[in-house]
Amino acid sequence: MKILSSANEIEKNICAFIEKFDNISMSVAWASANSKAFKVLIEEKNKKKIQSSTVGLHFYQTDSKFIEKFLDDERLQFYTKNKDEGVFHPKIYLFWNNEKDWVCLTGSANFTQSALTKNDEIMTMFDSNDGVKFKEIKDIIDSYYLKSSVMTQEKLNKYIAQSKKNKKETKDNFRLNKSIKDMKWDEYYSLLQEKSNRLEERLKLLTKSCEYFNQNTFENMTELQRKNIAGVLKRGNSIDDWFLFGHMPSQLFANRVSTDDKRGERGVVKSYMKISKALDFIPLTGEVSKKNFDNYIAYFEEYSGWGYSLSTVSRLLAMKRPDQFFCVTGINNKEKKGNFRKLKDTFKINNKIKIYEQYWNEIIEPIRQAPWYKASKPTNEQEFQVWRGRVALMDALLYNN
Repeated sequence: MKILSSANEIEKNICAFIEKFDNISMSVAWASANSKAFKVLIEEKNKKKIQSSTVGLHFYQTDSKFIEKFLDDERLQFYTKNKDEGVFHPKIYLFWNNEKDWVCLTGSANFTQSALTKNDEIMTMFDSNDGVKFKEIKDIIDSYYLKSSVMTQEKLNKYIAQSKKNKKETKDNFRLNKSIKDMKWDEYYSLLQEKSNRLEERLKLLTKSCEYFNQNTFENMTELQRKNIAGVLKRGNSIDDWFLFGHMPSQLFANRVSTDDKRGERGVVKSYMKISKALDFIPLTGEVSKKNFDNYIAYFEEYSGWGYSLSTVSRLLAMKRPDQFFCVTGINNKEKKGNFRKLKDTFKINNKIKIYEQYWNEIIEPIRQAPWYKASKPTNEQEFQVWRGRVALMDALLYNN
């Protein structure tokens, strides 16, 4: 067994196995026609090797040029699940000569140019020496194939037309066909991949934020790190835009996280130290309880008027525990920027959220009932990175600029 941890390594092995083995089967969510692996696959001598393969069509991510190469071809068919059944999302590749001579790759990489050239992907490669039976793998792939169907020119024409319509409707500001609250993990994860605003940058920011909190308390961070966490500075520490998940423009709040906070004169404990003590009530792991939250909030209620709006308070929570909390923005924004407008519709919030208690009751508690929130930790590394920030990442879907 071997772990392939780079796109180049994954594509290199796929190309080699296409050439080496007599038979090829795969089941992938999406495919495109502009990778080296695709060019190798469609060579006549290799295309003949394909058996019972399935490619998904969800979110119109599969390239029509890829589909064109397999029109009326029963060896490779296409599949879309019904809307209420989740998303077709496997990535598995099987190459074989016989039941004792085979190799399989499974993990995060689709058969797309992005997955095979630039994405952070990981695949597990194993063969007959690893204790897995060939028939078990083949049966899984065949079970997907039995649900798929041949692509005709008529179907492709409809797919292209609907794809163009979908892109036009969702170019700037898409509408969710299903409430985020009701989504299963596969649906939510796929939607983030397809529709999210700057997902890769957001994941890098959350990774850096978690590093800060794992290394130091808020008090012992550098002033630059505190201001990055607080969202009052745009650049720093290799992350291009710390305004993601909420730009906090309040000078009052910026002063509170500053080393030179004037509230700290004459021996008074500086504000960022008190914020740090409040944040200490939020554990780094495990589910955060209502008691943890109430203890955290107590400081901000005591010092109301110091720049501690719900946006600033929830921003700090989302940066420390993006798997548990969401930064609310744009509550009072007349230009309708931020995420509150869509958040309000999604969670059926009747009025503006004015107190911290409403934030817990009307946002955090409903989130905790969502199937995607309750999903178990994924084994796939790329999915895990999203799962680890799953609550904060709602902003990538709800933010309106």
